[in-house]
Amino acid sequence: MTPSLVITGAVSGALAAVFVPHTAGVWIAGRTRSPRTQWFGGLLAGACTALVAAGLSWRHPPHGSREMLLLAAWMVFTIVGVSLAWIDLVTQRLPTRLIGGAAAAIAVLLCLAAALAGQPSRLLTPLLAATILGGGYTALVAVGASRVGMGDVRLAALTGLPLGTLGWEGVILGAVLPYLLALPFAFVAVTRARLTGFQKPLPFGPFLVAATIIASLVTR
Repeated sequence: MTPSLVITGAVSGALAAVFVPHTAGVWIAGRTRSPRTQWFGGLLAGACTALVAAGLSWRHPPHGSREMLLLAAWMVFTIVGVSLAWIDLVTQRLPTRLIGGAAAAIAVLLCLAAALAGQPSRLLTPLLAATILGGGYTALVAVGASRVGMGDVRLAALTGLPLGTLGWEGVILGAVLPYLLALPFAFVAVTRARLTGFQKPLPFGPFLVAATIIASLVTR
């Protein structure tokens, strides 16, 4: 592991650890049971994001300006994605402004990366992935075949942008994995609802974010 890679991972992790608690904290302020709970949640979210950021730097080491921009796009998704997952767990909502801001930032970074490579066609897969995933979740909502909401639709479209940089293998993995991750939690939730008569909503955002990050770590 080269010194530059170590520095990149350390800096990325440090920035992630700082920004996630601050970003998510704005949206969940007053929604947790106590300030200590919010503080602990922020610490845990920041630590997890720092580890993911360091892992991305190791898995996709930047060897030039284009790779650095792609890594930056993944860092934006990681920071915003973990923030969204935490917000969804606490409030059962996914702020549109946060998703839209992340989508705009990632799109700009991908455009710059494609321009530096002199290959505008590299944007095609991310855009198609975002359209397909967003459209697929919209269809699920329209036919009532899933409990996902419009926030999940927007988040699914957002995940398509970074997943598209991995190729279609990464897109497919990122599309299927959320359901595999959610399955055991859904089973527990249904069983608890039958026993208690009370059904607590199961946020789907964290599974979308986790699946996208896992896909990035296992796909070249």
